[in-house]
Amino acid sequence: MPRHIAPGSTSAASAGQTTNFDYTAGETIAGNASSATAIQGFNAITWQTKNRVALNECAVSNTNAWTITTAAATNGNSVTYTANVSDDCLQLTPTFDKIGK
Repeated sequence: MPRHIAPGSTSAASAGQTTNFDYTAGETIAGNASSATAIQGFNAITWQTKNRVALNECAVSNTNAWTITTAAATNGNSVTYTANVSDDCLQLTPTFDKIGK
């Protein structure tokens, strides 16, 4: 699986940070998935960010996060993406959860 390099980072193995957000390292979340890993059965959060500062009603909290989960598609040879955002932060990115649909 391709790995995301977080803003403020130089590799997928390192977390990144900007003024407003902390980004989790792609390898940390996906658990060292590689292109040789079978797609079948794969299901992991492959991208995640949390705000470092209060953004309107979106308080700084471990439960406030934006995530993308990558999972094996039912056809066995491709993946699907599911985006989620915490309810308190939805007003900042009202269409984020439409990614992959």
